[in-house]
Amino acid sequence: MTNKITRRGFGLIATAGVLALAGRKVAPAQTIYSSPGMCNLLGNSAEVFELSLESAFSFLNTMQDAYVAGSSVRLTQSYSDQLFGKGLAVAFTYDNAVAIQAYLARGTASDVQRAVVLGNGLVHAQATNFPVSDGRFAQGYYVNVADSYWTCPQN
Repeated sequence: MTNKITRRGFGLIATAGVLALAGRKVAPAQTIYSSPGMCNLLGNSAEVFELSLESAFSFLNTMQDAYVAGSSVRLTQSYSDQLFGKGLAVAFTYDNAVAIQAYLARGTASDVQRAVVLGNGLVHAQATNFPVSDGRFAQGYYVNVADSYWTCPQN
């Protein structure tokens, strides 16, 4: 019973956070760039900052879509080495939590959708954390094999 309540509570909190940010306007890169200290870090080029920001999100998207894309519930792979051969096909819980925050901070419609997919992935991981399944998270989860126990509810 506690496990069900914990999952439901986590899901409600995550949903509330996503809905609160969903209507937020996206800060243009120029606004972020002109923040104190950012000019000193990147010189006088807002374009360099914009390119860097876009490259970072492009990488996050690639890692999230490494094995499946769209609205399929999943987590973002933490290391890129598995995409190019042998490596570690693991999604660390902390990395996914930070990716959710990054997507919500930028706040485009696509970013919010990606954050929801990752949030659902964390809720699923919490609910099926073998062998314990008591509401805790593991440090990381394998991402290169689909979980046959999860079916995404249709909204």
